[in-house]
Amino acid sequence: MLLCAPLCSCATVHPVSKDLVREETRRVSLVEERDRGGAIVPKGFDHPWDVDADALGRLLSSVLYRKEIFLYKGKPSRAFPEEELRSLLPHLQKAFAAAGPDQWVDFSFVQVKTWAVVQRRYLTDGVLFRKGATLHCAFRNIAYEERGSPEESYGPYLEDPTSRPVPAQWSLVTGQGQQLEAVKKPGLLGAKTYPNWIKLDMPAILGSASKLPAAHEPSSPAPAVGGAGQTGQPGPQSRQEIEDKLLFLEELNRQGLIAPSSYQEKREELLRALEAIPGRPK
Repeated sequence: MLLCAPLCSCATVHPVSKDLVREETRRVSLVEERDRGGAIVPKGFDHPWDVDADALGRLLSSVLYRKEIFLYKGKPSRAFPEEELRSLLPHLQKAFAAAGPDQWVDFSFVQVKTWAVVQRRYLTDGVLFRKGATLHCAFRNIAYEERGSPEESYGPYLEDPTSRPVPAQWSLVTGQGQQLEAVKKPGLLGAKTYPNWIKLDMPAILGSASKLPAAHEPSSPAPAVGGAGQTGQPGPQSRQEIEDKLLFLEELNRQGLIAPSSYQEKREELLRALEAIPGRPK
């Protein structure tokens, strides 16, 4: 049975979750944080995101980890094994398309392995969110063997995986286009990076020869979980802002990171906005 882990142990904020799929061995949810007054805690993610399933699969399949016990370091293994990733991808793709700018995608899956009459269950869970051209992946647990209730000693990690470095006998292994998130205020003997939080540079991993413009997303935000359905209207945009968004949109389309129908719709929308600017050069 999958664990529904709280995203924050802090009393000032609490998570609000909406399950998109909940099965025996996998779960995908959209989660936002709210303060004591019920207001949504802003995150500023670049969601919704019409990501191509193949591109998302390539990104997640590049994430490696290895076990570390005292001086022993195991060989790197995939954090998202092929079979589990194949089953999870359609749900993750839909989650990113439905997510708002203050929601992240919470996922978990269990690998079931059987030897003779002995069965073992291994839990992997965490959160995903996108900022600009970077996909963030922060794990709570990777291949944690479920042996009893969560209350038992050495149980699975249940807190927000971005709140502090996760204490575990494994760490993520970085490669080209990957780096671990830095700790903002490390103590004298504290960790400098999160061993469980990796940032994936999409152009570098997917083979782009150029960098994407930062912090521009040519898509409209979706209503937040539990909200009243208010979408808001975008403010006036300058010619430079629209041109930057067009360039970013073309780059997303070239890399296959946006569905063709969404690309065409957003391109026409931006071109209309460009045409509407007063004093447009002939």
